[in-house]
Amino acid sequence: MRDRDKTKEQLIEELSTLRQRIAELEGEIHAGHKAGIQKERAIEEYDQFFRELAENIHLIVWLRSQSRLIYISPAYEELTGRSCQSLYEDPDSFLESVHPEDRERVMEAVNLERNQGKPFREEYRIIRPDGTIRWVLARSAPVSGKGQELRIAGIVEDITDCKSAEQSFRENQTNFHLVTEAIEDVFWISKPDIKDMLYVGPAYENIWGRSYQSPELFIETIHPEDRERFLAEVKKHAKGISSNFEYRIMRPDGSIRWIQNRAFPVRDKDGQVVKVAGIASDITGRKQAEEELKKYRCQLEELVKERTDRLIKTNEHLQTEIIERYRAEDASRLAYAELNQIFEGAAEGICIIDHNRTFLRVNHAFCTLTGFDRDELIGSRCSDIFHCPFCDTPIQNGIHFA
Repeated sequence: MRDRDKTKEQLIEELSTLRQRIAELEGEIHAGHKAGIQKERAIEEYDQFFRELAENIHLIVWLRSQSRLIYISPAYEELTGRSCQSLYEDPDSFLESVHPEDRERVMEAVNLERNQGKPFREEYRIIRPDGTIRWVLARSAPVSGKGQELRIAGIVEDITDCKSAEQSFRENQTNFHLVTEAIEDVFWISKPDIKDMLYVGPAYENIWGRSYQSPELFIETIHPEDRERFLAEVKKHAKGISSNFEYRIMRPDGSIRWIQNRAFPVRDKDGQVVKVAGIASDITGRKQAEEELKKYRCQLEELVKERTDRLIKTNEHLQTEIIERYRAEDASRLAYAELNQIFEGAAEGICIIDHNRTFLRVNHAFCTLTGFDRDELIGSRCSDIFHCPFCDTPIQNGIHFA
């Protein structure tokens, strides 16, 4: 495995091993356990190992004494945009790149390390020459043994991406809380088992009329007639099945509220259900409206049925009247035909005149008797045809038969 592919934990472990090795080597050198040539080889071994490690990782590795910078890895230039040479010339010049808002805090921590030997660990921002800002995590600690010149070794890690992720997470978390606090519905998150609830939105108190305390107490708020169906539905979540169902809850004041629960599983990268997210909505108003609508619909159906029955009866009555009328008309036509047959078949002359003695109707015998055609008589006055005192005398009380 190449050094650049090692994890940060492995690199930190190797740095710790390096520190121990440095202490051992310095101890051996100080105690004179090794000959001069062995001492030089040990130093060369240490330098070679240290440089190979430092130059093949993406962390800044540095080593300094109280008076000078002993080593700085090439990653310094990549991260800060400043040359390593500038740091060799002025070991404290790195403070120029520290963000003004963080500089005083970093300087205090540096002084505590140098003067009191306290380990240094700080997160701060640096400003590159091109104006871009990067977040770094710097850690260092003394590495020299007793009686030796104080040396400090440290690493600096670019954590900008982590900070950006943290910032995004905080913003998302803030937005999440803003949304869940603003909506009237209850947003909730649980483990696959509903009894392991992770989050319940603040709207719960408004709808349930109480605070959420435990899964057991929550189950007790569900209407007894709906409880078994509720538990059967939520068991589907562990199997990765979404749900959308309605149930009733009982508030502390005894009132009943209708709840619509919509839930869906949240899976990990392997497809396993790790959480369940859901929204509980108060649909009592909708249910009441549905009941009102159902009542009005029933009333309308009753009204329509009543009107329909009336129309049927009226239609039956009209049909009866029509049949009776047809029968009466048929009887009238038969009577008229019989009368007409008698009128026309009579051997005596018969005429029908009005009060002005105008002929309205005459039979065949009357035409034969008078010698006039039917067309000549109908519409003519008696005085126009016959010259007699009778023809000039008005008739009282309507039509006269002669």
